[in-house]
Amino acid sequence: MFITKPFEEITFDDFVDFSRLSYIYSILNHIDNVVKSDTTEKIIEDFQPLYTAFNSEVKFSLPYYERVVYAMKHLTLNADQERILEITKEYFELSWINLPQEVQEEIKTIDLKLAKLSTDFTNNIVKSKKKFSYQILDIEAIKDLPEATLDAAKKKALQEGKNGYLFDADPTAYWDILMYCSNPTIRRDFAQAKNAFATQWEFDNRPLILEIIQLKDKKAKLMGYKNFAELSLAKKMAKKPEVVRELLDGITQKAREKAYSDVQEVKDFYGIETMEYWDSAFFQRILN
Repeated sequence: MFITKPFEEITFDDFVDFSRLSYIYSILNHIDNVVKSDTTEKIIEDFQPLYTAFNSEVKFSLPYYERVVYAMKHLTLNADQERILEITKEYFELSWINLPQEVQEEIKTIDLKLAKLSTDFTNNIVKSKKKFSYQILDIEAIKDLPEATLDAAKKKALQEGKNGYLFDADPTAYWDILMYCSNPTIRRDFAQAKNAFATQWEFDNRPLILEIIQLKDKKAKLMGYKNFAELSLAKKMAKKPEVVRELLDGITQKAREKAYSDVQEVKDFYGIETMEYWDSAFFQRILN
């Protein structure tokens, strides 16, 4: 095993072997996000605790860290390999490789909980969207939708033994409704439904969000940071939350001014006093 391998026998490929697991797991997550199924969900549910625990063991593995340091000093590396090991070394140090054992164990427990919460969060969104169904009987309101979207909605209605057109939470259909549907009530219903996914009943993500925030804050403080924002920025260009806030505030102000200007242009063109957010795409498309 690599962490027991004598230092003088270490090669760069030893480090690459460990990274393949992350690559495989990322592919699995991608497949699950693109083509959600009970099979992939079950695989991730079973594999994720083992994967997270393994990563935690590596993250706080002093033998692994020592071999990274040794490799940087003694192996002949190209520029890419040097950078990979440099990032790995920084990762260990930002994870506080020298934290007391009891603190490391507490962080490992938190990471396991966060991984599970993250999966539950995503699954709630997917399951909540599956419950969304919207039937439209009057073709007049949606006659301008792209033909492919109408055909799909018509086919779905026939499959479920219903009349008219049946829409689900498909994002393409959602944006087509907002841009091409002439009925403002339908546009409102779709927009409000989208904002309500995973916010109620058995798929309510709000308690999960609160728990995630609390666990991330606890983890950051265990690692010596004031809050999770500082921990997150430790490996990024902007080192302080205040710098990020200043940047975002500046962008927000300029974006807000531009948005108000665009909305006013649309309102003036149509001679209307108010415009709801679910109406903007529809009017903007016609104006352009």
